[in-house]
Amino acid sequence: MKKSDKTRLTILEAAQELFKTRDVSHVSVEAITKKAGVGKGTFYLYFDSKTDMVDALIRDVVEQPTEMMDHFSNTPSKISSIEKMVDEICSDLSKYVKTLELIHKVQFLRFLAKHFSISEYNNKWTKSLEKWITRGVNDGEFAKINPQFASEFIALGAHGVLDNLISSGELSKTGKIEDFGAQLKIIIRNILKP
Repeated sequence: MKKSDKTRLTILEAAQELFKTRDVSHVSVEAITKKAGVGKGTFYLYFDSKTDMVDALIRDVVEQPTEMMDHFSNTPSKISSIEKMVDEICSDLSKYVKTLELIHKVQFLRFLAKHFSISEYNNKWTKSLEKWITRGVNDGEFAKINPQFASEFIALGAHGVLDNLISSGELSKTGKIEDFGAQLKIIIRNILKP
């Protein structure tokens, strides 16, 4: 990793650490740079503003499942494969609970409006799943269902369960991410089972 990438990551990690205990509106650029051990000028080499830095933090979290889905689309089209991926996503989610709460509470809709059209956002997360489901339908592993509809329904189901956990304040409680995974697996099995 290049030094510039490390510095950017150090700033983002410092901000994420601070956001675990304080709302984004109560964390200053000065606090972030102090925690990161960099000067204020260095912060502005990487980010135009605190809002820009929060967008970068959100983008990094949003893009991780996309990368995982790209890899996943090449796995065997079996329920056990998607259940394993759900477990991996839940493991990753546990690292980002406070960031997910931040995304939900403060920034996500503004971030989406700035960076994605809804169809582009939807396509990013569902195209790999759709490809995988198509293969499973063609191989007789899954019900004869429209793969585009199924992938979008699974994505909406995942979002709905996660949104409910975040808005209720339950996500950060022990075992709730595992509950999310279990609920998502039920949704997936019910949609795809032959």
